[in-house]
Amino acid sequence: MNENTFGELLQKLRGDKTLREISAISNISHAYLSILEKGYNPQTKKEIKPSVEIIKKLSEIYLYPFEELMQAAGYTENPEQKNTPSLKTQRLVRVLARAEKLPDEEIDSLAEVLEVLISKHEKQIQKEK
Repeated sequence: MNENTFGELLQKLRGDKTLREISAISNISHAYLSILEKGYNPQTKKEIKPSVEIIKKLSEIYLYPFEELMQAAGYTENPEQKNTPSLKTQRLVRVLARAEKLPDEEIDSLAEVLEVLISKHEKQIQKEK
């Protein structure tokens, strides 16, 4: 693990949920989750590397690709990700999956807002060229 990429990713994925909330869902102690997010054991000052089973559980809880968590934890090299969506795309997919529960009118509004933002960004890129 370099520069605690794994711990930072876990903090990001946890969002505004508490360690105790994640602990209740995952059956991983909140103390161990805290150690994972720090990247080291505060008592021993040694770097911590979670087991594959823990990473699998976290992948399921956070709906995050297992291979990417494995990579962030230092288990795999950074493969060429030609067929893997970017982290931004994956985030949008997770948000949009949640938005599916919205009423049709709100989904239409959301789609319109996204279209406006994307068009605005594309125009800005064209101006910079």
